[in-house]
Amino acid sequence: MDKASAELLCHNGSVNKGKSPLGGDMPTQETTVFEQVHRTVEEAIVAVVGRWYYDECQVTLESTFAEDIELESMEVMEIAERLIETYPDVDFVTWFSAMELEELVEITLGDVVSFIVRSLEQPATAG
Repeated sequence: MDKASAELLCHNGSVNKGKSPLGGDMPTQETTVFEQVHRTVEEAIVAVVGRWYYDECQVTLESTFAEDIELESMEVMEIAERLIETYPDVDFVTWFSAMELEELVEITLGDVVSFIVRSLEQPATAG
């Protein structure tokens, strides 16, 4: 895909200019986990769409998968599969199935990262 095509495909709204700060002045364990998960989710997206396209879309935590990054449903499924392999104890299926279609369309990178972090921080339940 050439640069002009990518620019047409990426929704470059003002919300997505630059990078979002991930933490405050002093890093904490929580921000460290958040940053690690953020990097992992970013890597999953890049593995599917390529670094050049990801960078061209100026993806931030506020970027939506459907509108800002303009992922096709198969690309979203491939990213989800990668995340399920990486985080087998995170219940993505239940999380996604509880959402209405409108919520799924509006899901952001930050929503996914935050969900994974919350899931990882929950103590394991005895079965």
